[in-house]
This record gives sequence, structure tokens and C-alpha cells, in this order.
Amino acid sequence: MVCTRGQLQRAAVEQPTRPDPSPTAEDQSDRLKQAPTPVLAERSLNTLPMSGPQKAAGEALPGRSPTPVAPPKKLTGDDRPLKRLPDTVQATDKLPDGPEPVAVEVEYPSREELTRVVGSPEQALSTLLSTTLASADWVEVCHALGTLRQLTVHEPAALLEPHLSQLVPLVLKSVRSLRSSVTKTAILAVGDLFLSLGDALLALADVGGAAGPTTSLLGSLLLKAASSEKQFVVTEAQRTLELAADSVDPAALSALLLPYTEHKSPKVRGRTAIVLSLAQARVQDNTLGGIPVPSLLAASGRLLTDNTPKAREAAKKLLAHVRAAFEQTEAAGVAVPKAAEEGAPAPTPWEAYCRAQLPGSTALAVLRAQQ
Repeated sequence: MVCTRGQLQRAAVEQPTRPDPSPTAEDQSDRLKQAPTPVLAERSLNTLPMSGPQKAAGEALPGRSPTPVAPPKKLTGDDRPLKRLPDTVQATDKLPDGPEPVAVEVEYPSREELTRVVGSPEQALSTLLSTTLASADWVEVCHALGTLRQLTVHEPAALLEPHLSQLVPLVLKSVRSLRSSVTKTAILAVGDLFLSLGDALLALADVGGAAGPTTSLLGSLLLKAASSEKQFVVTEAQRTLELAADSVDPAALSALLLPYTEHKSPKVRGRTAIVLSLAQARVQDNTLGGIPVPSLLAASGRLLTDNTPKAREAAKKLLAHVRAAFEQTEAAGVAVPKAAEEGAPAPTPWEAYCRAQLPGSTALAVLRAQQ
């Protein structure tokens, strides 16, 4: 029987397919051995493709203007990176050059030990004002301050008074020096100026007041007397302030000192209270030197409740002067209220005045201190 091609093709399609026999364990093992091992491609994170449109620096994206690229900033001064130090010690045969430092011993003669200036006093003063007091060499400044002390002690006040407006700022700069030898010598000079010139120095003693310690000679002295790290500077500043209290007009000095009773430093407040009590002790006739009784009473009350023992002790002395002045000038004009309870003693004019002028706790402290 002859079959055509079409019949053969139909017979092949219609013939049912037989399922493959199930693979055995050996067949599966052979297949696993023949399967290729997958290899993971190692790719650097830096080569991963980034999503979104890419552009080079300064190149614009389609539809946008190019972005200006700022030039790299040139580092200068302290911004420059430090040079790397060598890891090993570098051998060198070069020794430090220059003169050997000379040990300088500064002397602090007392006022009685000072001698006259050799040569012309006028020429010596001119040299002080033009060069030496403003020198960058601290040894030369100490010598210049010593010369100023000699002129102050042995020459008439008329020589220095016309030049005080130039002298005081130069001396103040030395008082504020970071070198303790210069500071002490300058404070000694200030003490001599107070003793020799007296009230002539007051007009320039507190330029700028308590708010300007860099321009106030009085404020700088109070700070040095209260907070210097060198005890010999503290001692000399305290002595100079006491000299000022003994040699200038006590009323004028008290007026200059009053703002410092509210200074933020408790040590300055304590030193101010001491100098203020010394100045008020020289005031005659219980007038407080023209300072209003309420002003000095308020200052005394603040100092009496201060956290500095020296301030509280000096405030008690001040209150004695304030009460004496009050009883002499204002006691008669004070209206005394009646006793709060029947049979209780009526308050004195001083008690009534303190309660009217001071806060309750301060008034109570003042009245207790005067008992």
C-alpha cells in the first residue's frame, strides 16, 4: 500500500506521545554535575549606572541654561593645611642663633628712695611722652615709669599738670599690661601722682566710668585690686586706692565710686565699699560730701546684703555716716507713722525713712545692722 506524504504527516501527528520514564537518582546526580556553576559578576559601586539624565560639570541639560562652575577657593593664612611633620628626627648641625636672653631684675623703690632726675626735667618729660612710655620694650617702659615717679616726687606739679591728658592714657596702658612687673611699676606711679597732684588727677581718673574699664584708671585699679593673679600687684593696687581716698576730695571720689557698688564682680564691689567708706570718713559736718542721703543709703543697703564679707563690713561703716547725715539734715522732715498695734513703740524717723526708701528685706537688714 502506497501512502502519500500528507497521509504520513497526519499519521505522525495523530500518534500518541509516550511519557518519558521518570529519571533515576543517578540521572539527577549526573545532571547536577554537568550544570554550569553561576558566576556572580563583581561590579564596583562606583560603576553602577545612575538613573536620570547625566551631564558633565558646566554642561546644561536639554532645555536648561548651563550652571556656572565656581573656581576652586585658594586657601590663605590660617585656612591653609599644616605641613606634615617628618616621622623621624631630622639631624641638623645648626644651633639657635641670636643673643642669649638677659635676666632682668626690676626694682621697686619706695617714694622716699627716689632721687632727682639727672639732667633737664623738661627734656626727660619730653622723652617720656614721645618715645619711652609707649615703647614695645617692657624693660624700657619700666625705666620710663621710674623716671615719671622721679619727676612726680621731686619736681613741681606745674611741670606735669599741663601734660596729664597725654600721661594718663600711657600710664593706664601700663597698668593694664599683662606683664606683672610693668603693672606694679605703673601702679606705683599712679600712687605718686595722686599724692603729688591730688584733685588735678580726678578729671582724668574715671574716663568712661564703670562701663569703660579700658579707659578708666579708677576702674582698672579696682579690677587689679580685686582679681589680679599676682598678690604683689593686688597689694599695691589696694594701697594706691587707699592713697587716693586720703589725698583727693572725698566728695568727688565718692561720686566716682558710687556706680562701682553695682559692679558685676563681687570682689570689685567689696573693694569699692572699702574705698568709699574711707572717703566718707574724711567728709566733714556729716554732709556726705554733697551726695544725696537716699543715693548713699541705697548703695549701703545693696552692699550690706552683698555676698562678699568685705562689702558687708564696709557697708556697716557707711551706714553710720549715712545715719548721722540723715539725723542732721532730714530727720525733722520725715513723717513718722503711728504704731501698728496699741501699746507698741512708735517707729523712729530713721526706721520710717529706711522702710520708705528701701525694699523690705534690705530695710530690715539695715535696721538690724544699726541696732
